[in-house]
Amino acid sequence: MEIEIKEKRENNLLERTEVDAVVSFDGATPQTQQVRELLVQKLGCNPDLMVIRKSDPKFGETKVSLLVHIYKTPDRMKKVEEAYVIKRNNLYEEPKKEEDKPKEDAAPKEEAKPEEKKEEPKPEEKKE
Repeated sequence: MEIEIKEKRENNLLERTEVDAVVSFDGATPQTQQVRELLVQKLGCNPDLMVIRKSDPKFGETKVSLLVHIYKTPDRMKKVEEAYVIKRNNLYEEPKKEEDKPKEDAAPKEEAKPEEKKEEPKPEEKKE
C-alpha cells in the first residue's frame, strides 16, 4: 500500500492543514484505520488531530482518493468538524446518557388507575 500526496495546503483561518492524497493498494480496499496509520507515518502528525474527511474509492481501480484535515488543536477540531466525522474517525467518545444511570432521588411512579366511564344519557328519540 502506497500513499501519494497530491496537494498540501495550509488553512490559517481554520487552523488546519488540508491534504489531498491517493492511496494505491492491492486486493481489497484497506480499512480506514490502516490508512490512518500509514498517513501518520508519511505526514508525521498527531493521529488525535487528524481527520479523514473523505475517502473515495473508484470502482474497478485499486486507488482511493482522500481528503485529510490535520488540526493544530483539539478544540479547533471539535469546533470546525461535524460530530459524525469525528465519530467516524474514532476520535470522539460519546457522553454517557443520564437515562442509563439509576435515578435515586426520583419518586416512584404511582400506578395509573383506569377511570370509570360515565355514560351520558341518550337523547330521547322523537316519534312522528
